[in-house]
Amino acid sequence: MAVPVLQAMLLADQIYQDRATGKYVICGIFSAITFVPKCSTPEPERPVPAGTSHRPTGRTASSDNSRIEEPLSTPVSIPPLARVGSPFAFVSLTELQGSRKFEMRYVDLQQNNILFSTAFEVSCRNPLETIQITVGLPPLPTPHEGVYVLELLCEGEMLGSHRVLARLHAS
Repeated sequence: MAVPVLQAMLLADQIYQDRATGKYVICGIFSAITFVPKCSTPEPERPVPAGTSHRPTGRTASSDNSRIEEPLSTPVSIPPLARVGSPFAFVSLTELQGSRKFEMRYVDLQQNNILFSTAFEVSCRNPLETIQITVGLPPLPTPHEGVYVLELLCEGEMLGSHRVLARLHAS
């Protein structure tokens, strides 16, 4: 079976879909994070607004351009210096036929560690169709300055990646 073609993969603060047209509005696209190290005093927990999630919560996407929400298969276990808010990944695929299993993972390139990953399935009947999906992600851990990468794999084969540069905020 042919490998799907990744047309686009973006990280953004928010992604909205217009219900009338099905068009996506992608706000706050980024490829760099500037962070301040956490101080020794823990931050109070902030309530998560209704209808949002820091962790994806289980669903399968089909060609209806829906949001993917799957449980994380690798918990974030590295104590980060700081984390950015829960971003979203926007993915555009074509040449997808039938049901395929995907994995999205966030990797620390300096340590070659997978900081988190999530698996999901996408189905499509027509390989000429363009499938657009969003994947809710947890806060991106940044244990140190450096380069991280969000990777997309289809049944173990790399389709593409999106690099993220993490820098300490200059005081």
